[in-house]
Amino acid sequence: MKEGAVGTAAAKDLTKLGYLYRAELEQILPHRDRALKIDNVRILHDEEGRVAEIRAFKEISSLDSDLRGHFERKLVYPGHCLVECAALASAVLGFLLVGGEGVPLFAAIGPTRFKTPVLPGDEIRIMPTLLRRKGPIFIFEVKIYNQHDKLAVNTEITGALAKIEEL
Repeated sequence: MKEGAVGTAAAKDLTKLGYLYRAELEQILPHRDRALKIDNVRILHDEEGRVAEIRAFKEISSLDSDLRGHFERKLVYPGHCLVECAALASAVLGFLLVGGEGVPLFAAIGPTRFKTPVLPGDEIRIMPTLLRRKGPIFIFEVKIYNQHDKLAVNTEITGALAKIEEL
């Protein structure tokens, strides 16, 4: 089995958890180190115990290497990194919704609006919502809020779940 892909039984175990931390996220996503831009995920379940939605979180530190060389007079977390956070959270939700078959892939980005700058000290909350699904293709609306509940980013992310043998 390739890194970042878990079997169906392990994925079903992950869907029962309330939170996913780095170790669990690395079982879902092929990202490591700096590329894994979300810190943890809270899983919310419906009345039947199925995954209903998730909230991913990331704390923005002034020491974050993504801030180096970007608006150095007043540090602002880069927009492309926020889009990556949105894509990773969407991948986690898609993976959990189908019970973990396949490796999540980023397929497309739709309209994106940056509303409020994200600054060091902010803890962002990333909230993907499934809009449509057709087979292994998922389309999500993702909203990212800062700790003051101000909308920072609104975007649309398309992702896919690939079979491990197709990679």
